[in-house]
Parts: sequence; structure tokens; C-alpha cells
Amino acid sequence: MPEQEKEQLGESGIFERKEFQPADLPLSGKQKSERLIAAILVLIACVCVYLVLKDPFMKPVRTFYKGMSRQSAAGMCEAFPAWLIQNTDDTGQSVYETCGAVIAAGQLSYGMQADYKASLRTKTPVEQERLDKIASGIKTAYGMDVKVTKGYTLSVSVRIKSSGEPVSLTQYIRVYKINGRWVMIDVPSDTE
Repeated sequence: MPEQEKEQLGESGIFERKEFQPADLPLSGKQKSERLIAAILVLIACVCVYLVLKDPFMKPVRTFYKGMSRQSAAGMCEAFPAWLIQNTDDTGQSVYETCGAVIAAGQLSYGMQADYKASLRTKTPVEQERLDKIASGIKTAYGMDVKVTKGYTLSVSVRIKSSGEPVSLTQYIRVYKINGRWVMIDVPSDTE
């Protein structure tokens, strides 16, 4: 296709020749729709990134309740650090066994097909002194050197949908950033 040129009046008042640019043409319907689709995809990607990065400390909470909805103790255990899952607590029960017991209690209360969704109500930062005690407690109990950099006590609203009326309750959860990963080190409770 031969290059097209058009003349325009330059700054000096003399006609100058400029090369014709395809961008000077109006967009066709197909081009407009392609650009609109691209813009929508970019917007969706931005929203997804925002939702993931907005509250990274909520990831273990969402993981825990997603596992509960699926009735999967293993899924719930993904909210905990790997080194904690099979170890037993003061009662002689592992986190995995505790998650199984939580699922059983939920089935008794809300049925086999209950769906659990948690949303943040409030968050209270854990003081550095407490974070240091947790790190030293982990070293003493499990022989692991860990870095506990942040922590929050969360108040979450848990909405439970089952065959009956939906139920909402408040639970308190402590989450910690241990070695760069947000985790829970104990199961949610009804009290702070």
C-alpha cells in the first residue's frame, strides 16, 4: 500500500508535508469493541489484584471457612503452618483432629450442606511484646526459629447458610505473619 501524505499548515505559516498516520482514521466498530473488551479485562484484573492484596491477613480465615464449607479438615489445616498441623496441644489433640471436631460440631448444628463465609468486622494489632513471646514459645515447644513480624486479633462475622434460616455469629481469630506467611495458630473462638 503506497504511503499517503497530507498537507498541513505548519507553525511558520508554510505548508509542510506530514506522513499520514493510521491513528488519524476513525476506529471501526470491531476496533472499538476490541478496545472496550481490553479495558474491561484490565479493570477486572485490577479489581482481582486489589481484593487479593487488600487484606492479606484474612487469607487464613477465608481458607479455614472454605475448608469448613467443604467439610475438609485438610482444607481447614491449610490456614495453619505445616509444622503445627500434626503436633498435639495440651489436650493431646492435633490441629487436624481439632478441625475434624469443628466440622462435626458444625454438621450437628447447621447440617451437612452448610456454607460458611467470614467477613472482617474489626482488627486489633497484637503488640510486639506478644509477638516476641509467640516466637520464643514456638522455639521452646517445636524447636523452630521463626520470625513473627505482625499479628492481629480479628473480630469476624461468620454467615452460615444451610437448609434452614441463615445464621450470623461473631468469632474471634488471631492471625500472625510468621516467616512471611499469614497463618492461624489456634482455631477461632466465640470469645476474645
